[in-house]
Amino acid sequence: MTSSDVRTVPCPTCGTRGGDRCVTLRDKPSPVLHRARTHRYLEVRFGLRPQAATTWQALLSATEARRRGALLRMKFRDVDDWAWEEDTDALADVMAVDAAAYENVVITEACGQAGEGVSDLLFGPDWIDETLDVLLRAAHDLQIRAESAQFVTGARDRELERRRDAVRRRLKEAREFADRIRKSSLPQMTAVAAEDADPQRLASAWVARFLKAERRELVTEYALAAGVDADLLDQGTFHERVRRMVTSGRLKAPVGPQVERLLGLPADAQREVVVRDALQPGGRADALGHPMMLETWAAQLDFLCTVAAPAAHCEPTGRLSALPAMASGRMPLGSADELAGRRQALARLIERTHECERLRLALSDTVMVLEQTAPGRTALGGAIQAADDELCRRHPELFAIARAHLYPYQEPSGRLVDTWPSQHAAVRRTVLLALERYSQAPTGLLV
Repeated sequence: MTSSDVRTVPCPTCGTRGGDRCVTLRDKPSPVLHRARTHRYLEVRFGLRPQAATTWQALLSATEARRRGALLRMKFRDVDDWAWEEDTDALADVMAVDAAAYENVVITEACGQAGEGVSDLLFGPDWIDETLDVLLRAAHDLQIRAESAQFVTGARDRELERRRDAVRRRLKEAREFADRIRKSSLPQMTAVAAEDADPQRLASAWVARFLKAERRELVTEYALAAGVDADLLDQGTFHERVRRMVTSGRLKAPVGPQVERLLGLPADAQREVVVRDALQPGGRADALGHPMMLETWAAQLDFLCTVAAPAAHCEPTGRLSALPAMASGRMPLGSADELAGRRQALARLIERTHECERLRLALSDTVMVLEQTAPGRTALGGAIQAADDELCRRHPELFAIARAHLYPYQEPSGRLVDTWPSQHAAVRRTVLLALERYSQAPTGLLV
């Protein structure tokens, strides 16, 4: 089976006809097939069907977890037995339709036992996003297998732990690499980064963020005076902006029957779809990744992770933390399997959460590009900057508070230090809290 075979089925995600390649939200050809197309093809060719319907609560139950936990005793294919091919195109075809093979590939590459061509394939711009998802799944599977081995035998499996640590390191490197690829592919990101390194502009932006209502009035006044179309000003929420772009066709994301059905389901029924998507191989619902569904998908995943975390001996932090009782000795096989199954269920939900976040970020980037290139955007940008400057002139005390919090991170040249991006979010929260305290202080003392 090859990716050309899979392409014979039309893609429900992007609307591509049978025989053509999938396309991105920006209508650019993509060598990576949407997962709905892959699963639709397998269903047509081999008669695969989702498992019988059940509730989302049952899918997270001990019975289901125990069945899944037994799968963890299956061994990964030994790297010495893997027949690596010189033809990376053939390897890509296998990875496109075989998730287990893809996971074996990333584990072997992370352990340094794959050729350079394999690394180039996994971390090239065409496959990096998929590889991030598979690396996280491999890290979780190796972590749970190592935990289960210790509980059952009472001894640590050093080889499993070595592979787990290698995959974790590779995942960290891959995330950093993917972030660099993303930023380099968006010219607008360069301008944003330059503004973020300027403490004057940054302090001004934070004051404007704090005074949202006043800023909106000023932007409207200045923009209309500059001849900006009123429709460009009335953008509404992010979801509303996405809906308008989908409806107008500026975003390549047709609303097919699957998406319409999901949008019309009550919350509990949507939750069942989300659980089945995460936990059942035949239950993947590609429509969850549609731009119109991403916010709902994220909210349901957050709820489910919170529900599943206690049974998996984890805090609801969005990560699969180490078991607190790892050093407590052996555990009966049935109990170890049940615990492993519960942790694997949580791991799958966390993996879908990361996939959802990645898709939301890609959507945000795409919307930003489309809005930046819209007619009248240059004039609107000038109106926004003029409004921010006016707010700082009207409220110099607020600007002084924001500016004071940035001094510790400023270089002698006046720019912010190179490590600033990692501290940006925390300092912004601190500044907004300080502005709130100042605005509520009866004496108006500077903080």
